[in-house]
Amino acid sequence: MLNLLLTYGWASSPGRLAIAGAVTLGFALLARVLRGVDRSGMFAGGAACFLLFAGAGPSAFAVLASLFLLTWVATRFGYRRKQDLGVAAVTDEMPGRCWQISPWLRLARWLSV
Repeated sequence: MLNLLLTYGWASSPGRLAIAGAVTLGFALLARVLRGVDRSGMFAGGAACFLLFAGAGPSAFAVLASLFLLTWVATRFGYRRKQDLGVAAVTDEMPGRCWQISPWLRLARWLSV
């Protein structure tokens, strides 16, 4: 089944599959180091990144990276003010919500094919 899907995806060769995996790993680790995601978000985002990159190629990754950068900057914009007002999200008390990204992973899988 996987060979059938890889035939039509960008990562149709082992070399391209390795590139998709390496870029995904780097992107997921960078997102975690920047504290843009928690551990479960790193794994879920990494899975989405790999599916998009392997299926649609570098252009899909560029869109994903742009979206991450935009949301990361928007989240940090005004965070200090939100803390002063007492309305900032408390990340230590929030449980991992990996299950919330599951529908998006399925959508990414089907759109990349």
